[in-house]
Amino acid sequence: MSRYEQYRRVQQMDLSSPGYEVFVPTFVALGTKDVEENSKILKDACMDFPFMTKPLVSQGESLSHEMAIIFNKEGMKDIRPPCVAQSFINHNAVLYKVYVVGDEQFVCERPSLKNLTAGDDKTIFFHSSEVSTPNSSHYLNEMDESEMVNFPVKPNITKLKELGQQIRSQLQLGLFGVDVIIECGTNRYAIIDINLFPGYKEIHGFFDSFERYILQLLESKKADKSIAENKRGQCSDSSITISHNNHKRLKVQDAPPDSEDSRQTIITDNNSRMSAMSMDSSSQNGHKDLLLNDRTLISNVNNNNNNGNNNNLKEKNIHQNSYQRSSSATIVGSHGGAAAASITNISNSNNKNVNNRNSSNSVQAADSIPAVNGFT
Repeated sequence: MSRYEQYRRVQQMDLSSPGYEVFVPTFVALGTKDVEENSKILKDACMDFPFMTKPLVSQGESLSHEMAIIFNKEGMKDIRPPCVAQSFINHNAVLYKVYVVGDEQFVCERPSLKNLTAGDDKTIFFHSSEVSTPNSSHYLNEMDESEMVNFPVKPNITKLKELGQQIRSQLQLGLFGVDVIIECGTNRYAIIDINLFPGYKEIHGFFDSFERYILQLLESKKADKSIAENKRGQCSDSSITISHNNHKRLKVQDAPPDSEDSRQTIITDNNSRMSAMSMDSSSQNGHKDLLLNDRTLISNVNNNNNNGNNNNLKEKNIHQNSYQRSSSATIVGSHGGAAAASITNISNSNNKNVNNRNSSNSVQAADSIPAVNGFT
């Protein structure tokens, strides 16, 4: 997280409380060395001289501690972008460092930059670790009592610890430091910097606090894992229940269970399918019956024909017999018994030929009916 982003997020917080006003000094991001463009940006932000420039990087590198103080427009040519420009606040060269280790806060007092004003001074470059470390001695943090605007005001330690905890919640950090100064004349608390993983040399018992913080992280992670597993289990149970219910619904019907029209449609469709199956079966059976009936009809016709022929033949035979008897009588009367026997033999031979023809016709009629579906 860049320095600019830290300032922006802390500025959005409501850190003040009754009797204690907290603020972030005016700041802007500068991305060019163009003096006119930077002048416009500073003017739009209502930022006056002197101001400080700080790298965007706020931790982990020596570069993050390389800063400058610019006193006039001439000094703006010394800006080294990209950087953050922040209004300088006189604070009688005293800084309060709030160390945060998890849920614990520690406050230490450190030397800081002396009171400064705008003027013709040249730009001052410095390394913050040389100016604002415990027991440091630097010309930028040396002040006479005559230079003090007011007698230094002692901070409210509880308020400073509260600020550390509030910033931790906002930035979701566990190991960091907050630089707080008290503005001369107004006694407002100004947050001027946030350092990630600062040195904790000033904190007695730091390793005990650090150990407690690590254990706290492990317990929190374990609890989060347990919650996640419970949620996964609940989701799995819900998925099984939903899947089972969907299976039951699909098994009964595709439409919602409350849809009467859908149930009626399904019943109608089922009845239609069953009717169609019944019709198919009936059609097949009917076809077989029809074929059998046709075969029976043909058989009956043939039988009737045969019977008719037989009747005709019988009648013919009767007439022939009558004729033959009369003829025989006549012949016998004229020629004697030998001729009558001859005529009788001829008549019997004719009857046999007629019967043979009728039998042959009946067999041919039966053979002419085709075999259907295994029925002969």
